[in-house]
Amino acid sequence: MKTSRTSLLVTSALAWSVAAFAMGCASDPNKDVQHAENAHVDERAQYSEKAAELDKKHAEQQAELDKKQETERADLRGEAGEKLSDTRRDLNHADANMTQDRQAFFAKAKERLDKVDAKASLVSTKMATESSSAKRSQAKAEYDRYSLQRDIAAQKMRAIPTVANESWNETKQDIDKNLDGAESAVRAAESKL
Repeated sequence: MKTSRTSLLVTSALAWSVAAFAMGCASDPNKDVQHAENAHVDERAQYSEKAAELDKKHAEQQAELDKKQETERADLRGEAGEKLSDTRRDLNHADANMTQDRQAFFAKAKERLDKVDAKASLVSTKMATESSSAKRSQAKAEYDRYSLQRDIAAQKMRAIPTVANESWNETKQDIDKNLDGAESAVRAAESKL
């Protein structure tokens, strides 16, 4: 008897809590919009994190596979009577390390790009609802700068596999610079609203 009375009290308290929460949310549309925006940003961030983890995992697996295949090829050549010089092995390992570095860098750059895109999506939504045309215009100029920097970074990221080894460090710096510019522009656009 005491258990059913306790269950009834807990159920009643829970029902009142849910009703009070629903009335609280229903009474303030701004909270609903803010809650929806926060949920959207959280979902995009979770997606970006999961995608980055998956990209990183794939990059690591591919690099390990590349190393393993190169080692197996070297072993096969050795079994066939061919001897690779120490410098050739060093070169093969350096190439495998370069491939792994490129894949790891791409995964990190993609994660940054996904995060800045999620933030830009939120800023774009805020720009659309901004009543002041002056603020909207200022934010739009920064948003356009974000778009340009973002597109340049994405284009350079797509070209990573074909970048010459001699140009790799410069290419990494350029991509980081473009991503920094995109992030800065999104923050600037948001501050104008």
